[in-house]
Amino acid sequence: MKKKFTVVVLFMFMILHHPQGIYASKNNATKITITVRSSDSSTFFSTLNIDGDFSFFGQLDKRQSFSQMIPDIPLAEITFSKGKKGNVKYLSDSSHQLFLLPDYQRIPLSDQEKSFIVKYVQMTREAHFGKDYPWKQVKKWFFRYKVAQIIDIETGKKFRVQRRAGNRHADVQPLTLRDTKVMKEIYDGKWSWKRRAILVQIDGYTIAASMHGMPHGAGAIRDNGFPGHFCIHFAGSKTHRRGNLDPGHQLMIAKASGQIPKILQDADGTRLIHLFMAAWNAQDWELMKLMMIKENQDDFFSWAKGVKGINIKGINERADIEKEKNDENLIEHLVMEVSEPVSLYTNDQREVRTTLTFLLARNITDRWRIVSVTNG
Repeated sequence: MKKKFTVVVLFMFMILHHPQGIYASKNNATKITITVRSSDSSTFFSTLNIDGDFSFFGQLDKRQSFSQMIPDIPLAEITFSKGKKGNVKYLSDSSHQLFLLPDYQRIPLSDQEKSFIVKYVQMTREAHFGKDYPWKQVKKWFFRYKVAQIIDIETGKKFRVQRRAGNRHADVQPLTLRDTKVMKEIYDGKWSWKRRAILVQIDGYTIAASMHGMPHGAGAIRDNGFPGHFCIHFAGSKTHRRGNLDPGHQLMIAKASGQIPKILQDADGTRLIHLFMAAWNAQDWELMKLMMIKENQDDFFSWAKGVKGINIKGINERADIEKEKNDENLIEHLVMEVSEPVSLYTNDQREVRTTLTFLLARNITDRWRIVSVTNG
């Protein structure tokens, strides 16, 4: 199901709020459309349509581009409409570089042009994602018996829930049989403990949150077809039994709030492993791919998709700094090897105790990435 939010920014608004030097004559009106999704496969997206005279955009695809390269984390797709001449598509990534699609040629930008793109990409992302309000604030809005609307950030499917209980996080139930049906569709027809990024809408607030899809415990709403309740976590909320933050829920909250680029950029090697494990438990393959170098993904994922869950037992790490000479420039690389004793739970419900060895690498100007994962 596709869900599209459109914000139209008038030409005069753009003139008043834009750095000088971008616009040329009024007679060359064009349109830019900025599209934001939570992942490449997401059918739920937001668009910002900007009408005006963007003479610089009309020339970008004719510039001498840099060599072909792999973008970092995608932030938005930008479509420049040339009217009868068709459309040109670009990708803006988390390093604020612009790439001409489909060949990913990096386009050189002036400071003013980059400022324009960053501003309106950020505006679109703020409209698409929720805000990570802390649980201590959310529970004042989402009080007991309050009804909220849930939006799955990947599919855009919506259903309603009522909060019935929960102190450290919200224990909720689908409001009607129809709401239960939509929720089960989100989980491909099978109840699951998998965490999913969601938006919770309450009284005009759109809040970043995470849910699982497994009925458990008591349920008091009659005739909704849901045998129990399920849990919704917000920023800083904790599990009832142990009073701990749930890593999987907190990762999905980051996804729902559009914070994945910042979290991955800031993560050290050990933190990246734990984020990777949380994404693995959620079977969020696209999120996992953002944490790995592209070259070694196919073999790993053909094996990893046979693992239904993973439980971390401990961690041992070794980090080495290696230096090499390259064209008379000294480049520093940090390489880390991490061993994780884990229990893997296969799709046929078997537990396999093993050790996963992760090789990670980065350089002084880039973030950590996983190079390889070895089993045993």
